[in-house]
Amino acid sequence: DLRNFGIDGFRNRGRARGVLASMYSSPNGAVTSTGADLLSVVDTLEAMPGDAPGSYANNKLSRDLAQVAIMLRSGLGLYAAAIEYGGWDHHDDLGAPGDPEGRFMRRASELAGALRSFTDDLASDGTINETTILVVTEFGRTINENGSGGTDHGRATSIMAMGGGIQGGVFGNDFPDVIEDDPDEGDLTVLTDFRQPITEILSNRVGIGNIFPTFTPPATPMGITRP
Repeated sequence: DLRNFGIDGFRNRGRARGVLASMYSSPNGAVTSTGADLLSVVDTLEAMPGDAPGSYANNKLSRDLAQVAIMLRSGLGLYAAAIEYGGWDHHDDLGAPGDPEGRFMRRASELAGALRSFTDDLASDGTINETTILVVTEFGRTINENGSGGTDHGRATSIMAMGGGIQGGVFGNDFPDVIEDDPDEGDLTVLTDFRQPITEILSNRVGIGNIFPTFTPPATPMGITRP
């Protein structure tokens, strides 16, 4: 939260800031120059607006994305940001499909609205062309409903990608015509290694090679990024 960022843990924050500035005023040496750079970043962040623009909804995910947008435009050199958005472990009472009061529908609508506000915000000045957004989950869900009106933990899931340089469409190895749980395993079968799209995006969008030491990318790319 940008509103809480700064020199903290002291009775007098202003005095502590002044002492640290004098300690790191000399440009000689890696420690002093790094300290001076850090204080400069602190000053920049403290001066930023902490509240989300009116185009964002009043929920934590929207506020977090709004602050990422602020930092992207700040010139700080923000390279990557990660936002945690929990509440998807729905073992029961997901709600009927299309029911706006259903637990899953409310959660999915909040996610969709926050992403829409974020991309619209970044599109207003072209920042979206330099920004790639990934929505990734740590585990999948089964497709078949359980006896409690929910779904249980599963292996397979999906990654949503949007923003600059992303090719629209559905990508994956042998993507099935019908999505259903395997009758023998009782769970969705993993068809595409999640490391493949992430590696391709990092390589083509940022110029970073494979970050997974035990993964060898296939010779043929998925095509998830535009040339």
